[in-house]
Amino acid sequence: MKITFKDIGEEYSVCDYCRDLIKTGGYPNTLEVYRGDMLCLTVDVQKASKLRPWVYGFRKWHPR
Repeated sequence: MKITFKDIGEEYSVCDYCRDLIKTGGYPNTLEVYRGDMLCLTVDVQKASKLRPWVYGFRKWHPR
């Protein structure tokens, strides 16, 4: 699935977007994130949904 950072929005991270995809069901295995015409990220949706951005990289995500 191809998306852009504009599709995700300012308030979301790619990890948040992956969690939302899983909640709605029927999600793709990989997600390609573009900035304009340039491919910036290719992520595994399952793995990215279990992470959250942190100052020094990523941490495991735990629902609160």
